[in-house]
Amino acid sequence: MNRLNRIMMLGLALFVAIPLFAQYERLGGVYYAYPITETKMNQAPEGYEPFYISHYGRHGSRWLTSDNRYIWVNQHFEDQKNLTKLGKDVRKRLDKIWKNAKGNGGKLTALGGRQHRGIARRMYQNFPQLFTSDTHLSAHSSVVGRCRSSMLAFVDELSKLSGLSGLPAITDSADMAWIAYTSPEEKAWENRMNLPLKLSPERFIKALFVDPSKIDNPSKLLMEIHTIASDMQDVELNVSLYDIFTPEEFQAVYEKNNIGMTLVHGDMILNEGIPARSAISLWEN
Repeated sequence: MNRLNRIMMLGLALFVAIPLFAQYERLGGVYYAYPITETKMNQAPEGYEPFYISHYGRHGSRWLTSDNRYIWVNQHFEDQKNLTKLGKDVRKRLDKIWKNAKGNGGKLTALGGRQHRGIARRMYQNFPQLFTSDTHLSAHSSVVGRCRSSMLAFVDELSKLSGLSGLPAITDSADMAWIAYTSPEEKAWENRMNLPLKLSPERFIKALFVDPSKIDNPSKLLMEIHTIASDMQDVELNVSLYDIFTPEEFQAVYEKNNIGMTLVHGDMILNEGIPARSAISLWEN
């Protein structure tokens, strides 16, 4: 049995017990805008008190990573003669989505900024004793624009709450060697990952297009529209594409993305510790 077959068997084992979520938002993968929940902080043991805090976070909610991804999807809907009634309706929705997204590919949304302000606010509220005038504070981000925007939102909120001004917010290409490093073997491993979609896109494509044979990559189109549909919760645009999917189609894309992310970035026997070794420079800093 080759490695890919073992991976797909593992995928079946991992996801067979996953229930169908009532809300499609949760099947958005990295585009799921996490909910804010109330938690009760554990008290420090007697005789101990907090003296240090560290936070390593991902950027907040964003548009799709580039304008080109929207453009690629929209090109399939240019020939209106090849669109079904549903396809024409979806075309109108995609036009509205594109007007909102144009020029914003890869950027942080307003929700993304609020998410990081919320993290800073909860940090300060839970540990106010750590933010005094003699405290050493620093913040670093990767050179990616949405990451710097996330950091600036975080630092601005923390500064307002703590009264500490001039907090350093550093974006330096030199920091990329540890803050978001991808090793050559990690890149090679990621390039080898090409997991198939475990569901036929035929029904989905036939529902949108009169002549499905004109669609050269139906699986990719299904997955990219899945991404756009999932991202609506991040851009807070009152447009939905959920109705054009069956529950099985929507979950199939989620499962493909989920196992792929786990294999490329997680801790699994099959990836031979490659992602963990790629993160050594982060752990050392």
